Amino acid sequence: MSGGPIINPGGGSRNACIDVRFAHSGLNTDLKLGAAPLITLNREFLQDGAGTFIGINNKVNLSGQIRPSGTQLGFTELMKREDRLRRLFSYGAGDFEITREGNPIFSGINAKVVSYSTEKSDNNWVMSMGYSIDLEFYEPVISADQANSYRVSSISEAWSLEPIEEHIYTLISTPASSPDPDAVGGQTQIENIPQFRLTRKLSAVGVQNKGFYSHFDKSRNADSEYNFRNIGGQTPGNDAYLQAKKWVDDRLKLPFDTTDNANARYTTMLSSSTSSFGSMFSSFGNLYLYNHTRNINYSITDGSYDVSDSWLALPKATRFTEDFTIETSTDNKNIRSVKVQGTINGLQITNGKLYGSGIDVPSSGKGEIVLTSHDINGETYDTIAGEKYNNAASGWIYDVKPALYKRACLAINSSDRELPWYQSTPGLLPPGNPAFRKENALNYIPISTSETHDVFNGTVGYSFEYNNIIKIISGVISESYKINTTGPADHIAEVFVLNRPLGPILQNLATKTSTTKNIEIELVVVPPTSIAGFSFDDPECPVGYNSYIFGQCESFIAAQMPLLTDTNRGIIFKKNDTYGWSPTDGRFSRNVEWLYQPCVKDGHPYQFLK
Repeated sequence: MSGGPIINPGGGSRNACIDVRFAHSGLNTDLKLGAAPLITLNREFLQDGAGTFIGINNKVNLSGQIRPSGTQLGFTELMKREDRLRRLFSYGAGDFEITREGNPIFSGINAKVVSYSTEKSDNNWVMSMGYSIDLEFYEPVISADQANSYRVSSISEAWSLEPIEEHIYTLISTPASSPDPDAVGGQTQIENIPQFRLTRKLSAVGVQNKGFYSHFDKSRNADSEYNFRNIGGQTPGNDAYLQAKKWVDDRLKLPFDTTDNANARYTTMLSSSTSSFGSMFSSFGNLYLYNHTRNINYSITDGSYDVSDSWLALPKATRFTEDFTIETSTDNKNIRSVKVQGTINGLQITNGKLYGSGIDVPSSGKGEIVLTSHDINGETYDTIAGEKYNNAASGWIYDVKPALYKRACLAINSSDRELPWYQSTPGLLPPGNPAFRKENALNYIPISTSETHDVFNGTVGYSFEYNNIIKIISGVISESYKINTTGPADHIAEVFVLNRPLGPILQNLATKTSTTKNIEIELVVVPPTSIAGFSFDDPECPVGYNSYIFGQCESFIAAQMPLLTDTNRGIIFKKNDTYGWSPTDGRFSRNVEWLYQPCVKDGHPYQFLK
């Protein structure tokens, strides 16, 4: 809108008490330019994208004449007055006022000079000189809460929630009280849950809030006539940037709730069914945020400040995510091997280092930039050293590792493997194709293991391999059993005859040789951790006389001893009984050999094997 002429620019005394002041200097009272200029005022109401008013941009045009009075006339005097006027507006910005009898009736803080020009006059700059000045100044929206008033010309808050293609396969459970899988039994719950990337960008452009002192009245400025006003230790050059930063910093706090933040849970602003994102999580109820990162960009010269936040967003509370695969293979002996390998990614639950508090501009002393923790609702969140790795290691010990055996068993005995490899009753049918027959269960002890702990990136990698070779004795690393029986044979006499082309004369003595049975056992166990475990009679020896493993060996040997029934008892002698123990290797061996004469019952040809 146009304010119209406030004072007659052509001269006269009408409303002579009206004056225009810039940077605390009056065009009439201080510069002695003459009558007040014609003032034109246009107001532009600034809005954000939703239509909310954030401020008013005032555009002012001053059109007037420099008219010396009295004896101070002529071209030289006009140029002196114009030089004063030009110097006043050459500093670019200052407080603007329209006063009546010394009292302000209209004002604007820190009006910026947009343009300055002088105009030709009919008297060729002898009696008068025309001038035109364009100014702009910002006027904040009147707010009942002045503490939350911001001098910003533009603001923006944008959110983005996009799905990440891969789902995460993870164990969602309370950590077990003991990491021992024999006590806990392992966790078997595997959930397929989606993951999202949540981003937020806040940006603002600030407006200068501080004006200048007059550079004509030195009594109003203790430093020098050209210095800026110094308020709170900040020069006006940083003020626009700080205004933008204030809006962004205050806006950062709004969506968070201090209590829920400890568990990385976002407020209902995003996860409620009424929000734009809530419908995506209607079956979950809460949105949990992890691995917060923040980028800050600002320009002191442009007065701009923006912050970009990014989170990994999950609809379930967890301490880690996991990717794993199960690989299987079968060798030429039909031994099935199953390898489970994966990576556990620890999550950062707190909001990490939120830089932004303070001035964030190089100081005049050392030139450093001050970076401090950012405050959210009165609670400061700092990066916890090793948090990602601690969560990955905890997930590995309490959740993943106890479940690996059961996870590996998923690859054994699929639905097409329901028939046994051999007939359960004696018959003439050959064994079936092992590729489609029921398999032995996996051995609980893995044949190989490896772990990779990356403390810096907060990950734990693992690879465990199992096979389905049957273990007779539980808990041993490896075992080998051999049963050799040398049955009774014809006793033949060989009589050597000189010059007989056919060789010796063979004579059947009508009797049988004795029978031998040999048992060979070789076990590998975890070596003892002390010298006491080297002795068979010490409780710390893993294969000692009173150990579980030794007792199982005795039971196996007793079961293989060639004992016949009471009615068909033969003659049995223990020919050899050897023990071997290598503590450093954890290797134990046992060798037992019997010499005996079996009794044949009902003419059974293989009675010695029974």
